Amino acid sequence: MAIKILAIGYHEAEETELILTVDVLRRAEFDVTIACLDNDLVFVCDRKTTIKADKLFKDVENEMFDAVVLPGGPEKKEFFKNHAEVSFSCLIFVELFGVF
Repeated sequence: MAIKILAIGYHEAEETELILTVDVLRRAEFDVTIACLDNDLVFVCDRKTTIKADKLFKDVENEMFDAVVLPGGPEKKEFFKNHAEVSFSCLIFVELFGVF
């Protein structure tokens, strides 16, 4: 079974942290899903790179993943603070696997 990884995308995310990580993981044949926290699959990153997510976060938040990629960005602290569903998902991940 392939290792499933969730990469969380959002407006103003640091694109190199998202794109390069996803690219390397997919080349290594991991099953990577980019999920956008916004209500649109398309989001614009910090340096104006436009990315189309595979799915919306709300459509995958109840799925099980083996790892989570959280890219940074200038507003990341405020953004993740305002998206409790991400914090909750990360807490469950830590509780289940004991790592973060």
